[in-house]
Amino acid sequence: MQNSLDLIGDDDLYVVREVERTFGISIGREAETTYTIGQFYDLIQAKCGANQTLACFSQVAFYRLRHALGSFGIKAVITPDTPMSILRETNGGSIARNWRELGRRSGLKLPRLETPFVRRSWSVFGRRVPLGPLAIICAMAGTFVLARHLGLGPKASFWTAAIGVIVFAFAALHALYVVCRDIPQRIATIGDLAREAAGYSFFELRQTKPVPSDTDRWYALTAILRQVSEYKLPITRDTTFVPR
Repeated sequence: MQNSLDLIGDDDLYVVREVERTFGISIGREAETTYTIGQFYDLIQAKCGANQTLACFSQVAFYRLRHALGSFGIKAVITPDTPMSILRETNGGSIARNWRELGRRSGLKLPRLETPFVRRSWSVFGRRVPLGPLAIICAMAGTFVLARHLGLGPKASFWTAAIGVIVFAFAALHALYVVCRDIPQRIATIGDLAREAAGYSFFELRQTKPVPSDTDRWYALTAILRQVSEYKLPITRDTTFVPR
């Protein structure tokens, strides 16, 4: 099922703990009856209560981003509709460097840059296993079998597989990750980035401006879910925690 976070193992417990910490609420067994993100969000809203706010966290995040982009030397007028491509035209177009610097100058937590791969981890016996180490283990096993087939002894085959595969795999995976990282496709404008950055920075912003809007809470929830599940597609109210 594509519209599912596909949480595994203790991911759901981690989500609940992070939600409790972020929103300052306590969630009991009510969470067990929520199957969609919309239902879980409604539960959070009921726990937090209705608030009225004059300026949402997304606005605060936008002003910080606009100021930070101005410090990059960008002369264009920055609005919520300004495309993210403006960041590619700065400092030689290095997205990774500009992204890191934008977060530092704005004082905001930004969503991670993403690769075109669906996930960076697989599920093995109900646990998430990073693709890098898993690929290295498989490559070592294959190299060991090949070395033995070519006539090398067990010890020589082991060290050939261990040293060769580990060095090559780490270099290749690191290079691939660095080259392929890019702004998430769902973030097309500065306004999109402001909303997500407000969600990722919700806990810190709540310390200085303790009246979030309903939208702020939604993006804070989706930020938690993305960090746990590595889900890259848009998260909607109908998105499920696990496939039905």
